[in-house]
Amino acid sequence: MRLTADTVRRLARLARVEVDEEEQERLTAELGQVLEYMERLREAEGRPDGLYAEEEGGPGTREDEPEGSVDREGVLEQAPDRDGPFFRVPPVLPPRRAGGEDEA
Repeated sequence: MRLTADTVRRLARLARVEVDEEEQERLTAELGQVLEYMERLREAEGRPDGLYAEEEGGPGTREDEPEGSVDREGVLEQAPDRDGPFFRVPPVLPPRRAGGEDEA
């Protein structure tokens, strides 16, 4: 698979990242090398899409089956800080001002 500058532009737009012409050329070359390397690995393994087939001792595929979950209360007992049935974590975003505008 050959990576094009158009593909890099679309990826940048989807990721909401600004990429100038120089960065676009560099990324096209670097990401192209990564994709070529991944393709060579797939070929070396002799497996389509790099997946392990069941007959080769790999996991193969299986049907999804629901399994049990962890004990919520047991996990929460180990939390350093909690608020009822929730983990309490430090704030990630800065506090909001009274007028609804974010602090700078």
